[in-house]
Amino acid sequence: LVKLTSVTPCRVVVVTIDEETFVRDADYVIIGAGSAGCVLAARLSEDSGCNVLLMEAGGSDRSIYIQMPAALSIPMNMTRFNWGYTSQAEPYLDDRVIDCPRGRVLGGSSSINGDRKSTRLNSSHSEI
Repeated sequence: LVKLTSVTPCRVVVVTIDEETFVRDADYVIIGAGSAGCVLAARLSEDSGCNVLLMEAGGSDRSIYIQMPAALSIPMNMTRFNWGYTSQAEPYLDDRVIDCPRGRVLGGSSSINGDRKSTRLNSSHSEI
């Protein structure tokens, strides 16, 4: 359970995580360390006079299941990395419920979607 309490507007933030309380001085509080949250935090923190607090409910993306492209379906099915959202029953699909994987990890859904950059081993591929 995470609880945010702003003591003074946009300055001091009290964060309670599993009954442990932290006090942070922050100009900006960003909730969610997905692709957009990480980019926003990086850009805001370029100003050395700006304090940025980036919070993520999930953990690190340093897992073999996320780093290995062949394991792309594994993190999508683990509660450690996925919020477990589903659709409503779809009437035009015989009332089936569709899984909607959403990342619960640093990098957000980009970390669990299996989209990996592939590099060419040989430059002669461009000649084909």
